Amino acid sequence: MNIFHYPQERRRCFFFNIFLGVMILSFFVLLKDTTIRQNVINGWFDFYISFRSSAQTDTRRAAEQLAFLDFDQEAWETLGRPGMMPRDKVADLVRAAYDGGAKVIVLDMDYSEADYTPPRQIAGDTEPLSGEARDQALYRVLREIQENPNGPVVLLPALTYTDGVRKENIFSSLYDGRKVLAVTPTFSINQTSDRKVRFWSPYLLAEGGADRQKEILWSIPVAGAAALAGRTETLAEKSRALMEEEASSVAMPSVGGEYVIHRERQGKKGLVRDTQDLQYNRIQYTLYPPGVKKRKPEGNIPAASLAHWRETGMDNPQFDCQGKIVIIGRSDQDSGDFFATPIGNLPGMYVHANSIATVLGQQKPHLTPLYKHVLVELCLILLTAYAFLVLKPWQAKCLVLVLTAACWLASYAYFCLTDEFVYLCFAFTSIGIYDFVNKIETFFQKGVALKEKIRRC
Repeated sequence: MNIFHYPQERRRCFFFNIFLGVMILSFFVLLKDTTIRQNVINGWFDFYISFRSSAQTDTRRAAEQLAFLDFDQEAWETLGRPGMMPRDKVADLVRAAYDGGAKVIVLDMDYSEADYTPPRQIAGDTEPLSGEARDQALYRVLREIQENPNGPVVLLPALTYTDGVRKENIFSSLYDGRKVLAVTPTFSINQTSDRKVRFWSPYLLAEGGADRQKEILWSIPVAGAAALAGRTETLAEKSRALMEEEASSVAMPSVGGEYVIHRERQGKKGLVRDTQDLQYNRIQYTLYPPGVKKRKPEGNIPAASLAHWRETGMDNPQFDCQGKIVIIGRSDQDSGDFFATPIGNLPGMYVHANSIATVLGQQKPHLTPLYKHVLVELCLILLTAYAFLVLKPWQAKCLVLVLTAACWLASYAYFCLTDEFVYLCFAFTSIGIYDFVNKIETFFQKGVALKEKIRRC
């Protein structure tokens, strides 16, 4: 182990290798909170999460508590591709979920304006209906659910303007904070060039009402988990606490115990993506419907958990939503509600589904703490530098190749066991450049000598 037993040239190479590795490590550490570093991290994270998505994880098991009712392309074509989704048809799906024993119903649609369409008859109508009549059909079934003490909890989206002011909602009179909750349907679009959705948002601070008072709009994943656990009153308590003091995180009883919710940290240029806390909100994608690119065409949602609206009723008589969270939305190409994700383009309702499953499964993919990352890297740098000191160059290079592969495998295995992503910049792979530079220098010296010899001849 005594390095001073080796020739001076090898000792010089040893210290240079350590210096080079530390410099490269320091460079990547200084890139913290930058888009460049986040792009690299996201690439690895996407691969790890995508590769693990087929495994029987806690999130995958939690996804069994979800069911889906949607308007697919065929349904949209049957309806004649109207300018606004007929709310009475949405009411049909809400009624199906209600009658099927759903515990939570999530409506992933925009209700910020009334149906302005003139009276007309579309598929499934016995007579022409006005837009107002269609709105009333949905209002009535929501009101019926609200008045039933044993009925499901309904999550109604509350949209906001860019300045944070909450938009009007035609069903806002139903909001009671217990049976019908106003929730934000937003999630975090990553600041990378691919614009992929990788994080779910815990809540949104908005301004609502005529007096423009601040209010907390809980996100669909948090509200869905609380409603499934029968703890919607907790959200009201936590909302008051958040308004009184700006806590960095709050504890919310979910299915299985306490769940710590991390807020997004704001920087000068928007959300800071490369923080330890925010990484806990990374979505573990385990569910995808039929037709998603990068995945098998038939999707992986259980057959009994997915049904589509049809003129004569749902197309799946085996649909089962008893005691589940039912998400109702659109998956047709005209909806404009598609988002890029690590597993392909998904309709918004399925992004919310994966977010809910991540919360219910209590899996929190996150970055390893900085000190652990640096400690692991330093150990690898020292090990590799020492290998180049005591081994022949070709043996040391073989060791670097084996060590790189072993680090990838160990990092993935550790991620599967702990949800902790050990981000390695592989600074140790640069070790050996000193020897390479020396060889190039020797090559050029021989070239110069040869050129001089030829000149003399």
